[in-house]
Amino acid sequence: MKRLSFILSFIVCICVANTNDVFSQKRELQQFKGKVTNLQGEPVRAVSIYIPGTGRYTSSDMNGDFSVEAKHKETLRFSHIGMKDVLIQLDKDFPSELLVRMKPDTFQINNIFIQKKQIIKVKPEDMPEQTMINFIINGPDFPGGLSGFDEFIKKNIQYPEEAFQAGEEGQVTVEFTIDVNGYVSDAKVTKSVSASLDKEALRIIESMPRWKSGMQLGRPVAVRMSVPINFVIEQDYQVIDSLQVKTNT
Repeated sequence: MKRLSFILSFIVCICVANTNDVFSQKRELQQFKGKVTNLQGEPVRAVSIYIPGTGRYTSSDMNGDFSVEAKHKETLRFSHIGMKDVLIQLDKDFPSELLVRMKPDTFQINNIFIQKKQIIKVKPEDMPEQTMINFIINGPDFPGGLSGFDEFIKKNIQYPEEAFQAGEEGQVTVEFTIDVNGYVSDAKVTKSVSASLDKEALRIIESMPRWKSGMQLGRPVAVRMSVPINFVIEQDYQVIDSLQVKTNT
């Protein structure tokens, strides 16, 4: 009987100790509230807000407002597609409402090379060494994937004759937005080479078909993207007969 009483007392002690631990952890948690906006002060909805390693998380509502339970000195991570992550180490002396401003982040598509051959006639002994140029294309959510994006660009872009005759070549970078419906909008040149090359790069981007829009927490969101387009004049050497050259001269 004494042994049974001891076991029951031991179990009760364990339960009380565990309950105290839970209450202690609850007391350590503090309610943090705030609002997430962009740099223009506009609310950002569906931002993932979580505390790494704890399993505690929430998201901002349609007004950008959020509320989360966290401990003093824990870190909140704010994540949203098309924006740079924000990390905030919490402090119990923070104001009653936090204001979190997120900066835009563009999704970078790798270099695209657009080439046009320039025919140069030379003697056999004057032939230069051949070099290889890699075609690297990488972009998400385009119809047909990366191969579809590659095919669309190569099939539809043209090297402007004016630029070709003037020997103009270089990298034109175009930024654009894929909106919540998957359409291209707000395209602009951020790195220029010449008027004709800029115009052609902008034209091909604005003529792209509908994309699959970006998603954040199950909702479609607008995503800012950037693509560098390299216009290259490729020299193609054709060997001519030396006798023919002498005859013509």
